[in-house]
Amino acid sequence: MKRQDPLTGFYNRDFFLTEVLHLDTQEHLPLSIIIINVNGFAFITDALGTRESNRLLQLTASIMKQSCREGDIFSRWGEEEFIILLPGTLLEEAEIICQRIRMASGPVKTDMVQLSLSMGVAVKRHAQEDIEDVYKKARQCMDEQKVVESKKIQEHLLYSLRTGREEKNKDVREHGRRSRMLTREIGKTIGLPEYKLSQLELLAQMHDVGKTMIDDSILNKPGPLTDEEWEHIKRHPQIGCRIAELNPATAVIAPCILSHHERWDGKGYPNGLKGKRIPFFARILAVVDAYDAMTQNRPYRKAMLPTKAIKELLNNAGSQFDPEVVQIFVEKVLIDKKEAEQKS
Repeated sequence: MKRQDPLTGFYNRDFFLTEVLHLDTQEHLPLSIIIINVNGFAFITDALGTRESNRLLQLTASIMKQSCREGDIFSRWGEEEFIILLPGTLLEEAEIICQRIRMASGPVKTDMVQLSLSMGVAVKRHAQEDIEDVYKKARQCMDEQKVVESKKIQEHLLYSLRTGREEKNKDVREHGRRSRMLTREIGKTIGLPEYKLSQLELLAQMHDVGKTMIDDSILNKPGPLTDEEWEHIKRHPQIGCRIAELNPATAVIAPCILSHHERWDGKGYPNGLKGKRIPFFARILAVVDAYDAMTQNRPYRKAMLPTKAIKELLNNAGSQFDPEVVQIFVEKVLIDKKEAEQKS
């Protein structure tokens, strides 16, 4: 029988169950059980991948080893769950160990996410008690804590993903600000209600959230991309869509994140959608995103003048872009805004 979990070095579940039989005896009482669960694990895995979630498991295992005593028995019980058996340990002593683990995990984080743990503890004091009932009591305590903590970690992670690239990169931050402003102007021009304008601004802020999973060396490469690098870049709409779907507050814009690189003529990615099959907000964002990209300096080229960028939009209306959106953007947002500024 294999004894160890290869990721953490702890006993695996099957071998641990045999250890429970050896320890569930009078001489080891009181026998305490601690159950530990990594909060938001499935959410983190879906959003950031297994490398990030495995890193959290390894950090948790390290903290557990440092916080416990010689003779305590560790197991990786499930995908994101651990159990500690503490022979000869009163409930009060086990709770002190839980507090030690909690304090040690507090400041721990990876590049993307804060480590957050839920814990439950219970003790078997008398031989006639069923160890299974003690386990269930510890699990109930852990589950009650997890309901609250998992929601917190989801909200924190989503905020980190939404703002992380902006905080690190001034150009990304300014692109987000301009995109929110311009998409809102288009929305106001066509008479969208305020809640729709808010959704449009959220899309403008989050549309490139999938790039958090693309290596910076590719995103910031000054020269042409290789075919393989380009394929990596083209994955970001699907990644961003998956991230947005994980939270009710952002799920409404997920289809638009997925589709913001589709083209009016059906030659875009990832799904080759054509014309009005592309979500309307994604069509708005595509125009704004392109205009902002053309009018800003890049490592490989200088910014276009606004007049030249407008000409590019008009030339590609009906092929790359929704022609109606281009017309509204050029005539009602850019030109009208410029004329208003000149008059003032």
